[in-house]
Amino acid sequence: MGSKDDHGPEFLFDHRHLYLRSKTQVAIMRIRDTICTATYEWMKQHDFTRIDAPIFTPNACEGTTELYEVEHVNGETMYLSQSGQLYIETAIAAHRNVYDFGPVFRAEKSKTRRHLNEFWMMDAEMAFCTFEENLAIQESLIKYIIKQVLTINESDLAVLQRDTAPLTAIVDTPWLRMTHEEFVADLIAKGFDVQQ
Repeated sequence: MGSKDDHGPEFLFDHRHLYLRSKTQVAIMRIRDTICTATYEWMKQHDFTRIDAPIFTPNACEGTTELYEVEHVNGETMYLSQSGQLYIETAIAAHRNVYDFGPVFRAEKSKTRRHLNEFWMMDAEMAFCTFEENLAIQESLIKYIIKQVLTINESDLAVLQRDTAPLTAIVDTPWLRMTHEEFVADLIAKGFDVQQ
C-alpha cells in the first residue's frame, strides 16, 4: 500500500471510481442534485417548458471558431454545442417560456487550469419580458435554489466546511438594483480608481 501522498488529487482523478466515494465528492454531488432539481421545480412552477437542445450542431452558436469537431456517422462534419441558447430561442414562438439544461463544450485554449471545457448549463428564454421582470425572475430563481440547498444540504455544506451566512444573506435581503452610472458613481465614492 502506498503512502497518503498517493491518494492526492492527481491519483484520485485517475481513479474516479474511488474519488466519487470520498466525503467531499459525495457532498458536492448531493448539492449539485439539489441545484438541478430546484431549477426544474422553479421552472415548472413558473410555466417554463424544458426544451432539450441538440448536442451536435452544424456551426458555432457564440461567434467563435474554437469548437470540438466531430465526424458524424453519415460522414458530415459536426460540432459539439457551446450553448442551447439559439435552439431554444426558436422555441419561444411555440412555447413562450422555455429553458434547457444540458452539457455544453468550449474548446478555447486557456492558460489556466480553471477553464472548463465541458459543463452543464441552463439557458432560459421568454417571448415577452421587460427588463425589470427579467431581474425579478433571476432573483426569484437564484433565491429558490439557494433556499433548497440550505434546507436539504445542511450536512453536506458542513462536510465542505462552507460558511452559510453569505448564502443566507442572499436569500434574506432584497437584491440591490442600480444603473451602470449609479454603480460607477458608487465605486468612485468608495475610493476606487475607475476610468470612464
